[in-house]
Amino acid sequence: MNIQFEQDIKDETKRKIKQWNKGCHHFILQRTLNEFYRKKTVLRRAQIEKSLTVSLPLITDEMITALFSHASQLYFDRCSARFEHTGFQSTPAERRFLETFKELTKTHIEFKNADIYPTDHYSKQLNRKLVVGCHLPDYVIFGLKMNGYSGLVIEIDGDSHVNKLEKDMITYSHFESLGLYPISIPNEKSTDLQFLYKAMKSMTRKRSGALDKQIHRTKRALWCKTIACNMTLKEIDTFVVEKFGLNLALVDEAHTLFLDSKCPVKVKRELAKELK
Repeated sequence: MNIQFEQDIKDETKRKIKQWNKGCHHFILQRTLNEFYRKKTVLRRAQIEKSLTVSLPLITDEMITALFSHASQLYFDRCSARFEHTGFQSTPAERRFLETFKELTKTHIEFKNADIYPTDHYSKQLNRKLVVGCHLPDYVIFGLKMNGYSGLVIEIDGDSHVNKLEKDMITYSHFESLGLYPISIPNEKSTDLQFLYKAMKSMTRKRSGALDKQIHRTKRALWCKTIACNMTLKEIDTFVVEKFGLNLALVDEAHTLFLDSKCPVKVKRELAKELK
């Protein structure tokens, strides 16, 4: 392997790790439906509201979706400026996989409720891959699950993955931390209906209220991670004020919570980086 190419992979891996670890993912998440009504969170929030004499409202799913879209665009813009391209188009093998997966949902009823992103490659608005933190997996599928995971990440492995095992393993560990189980599909298997069925059949679940709730929790965690990796708390506050006319007061809460002895360790670590 070319020495410079190997070094470029190592440098890119370091950058990805650094970006993945930045931001206040857990801090933001506690203001969403995932954690907003948990007893300990409610008590901490009430104490902070009393101290600051401000309201710390719920970050609604509508707000999260808008923030996620904005954070994704920031990510795409940075990538475009750095790598001098804007398409982020899927490969032929990835497009073939999507068509095969769509066929799978038609021929096997247990897959019919699976939500796959991106859903198309020919629409201007939908042909971009889904940003997960600071990664661009080929596909993310919700509605399929296994123990410990509430969704799948599909990577179609072609020549671009050769000699990138360490980088891929770190990327996969990031996906797993969000409850997304990574599966690698060889290029030549992207159109093999039976291969895909065998690879995913153990992960199908009947659609139910409990499963829907779990899917929404996973999506919120993913959205918040992407927001945290690409926006500061101040930028989030400003965006929500401008778009929704609501002051989340994240920055004020962050300063107060950081000094609280009852601040969760994982949140305190995030805030230490954000507020330094």
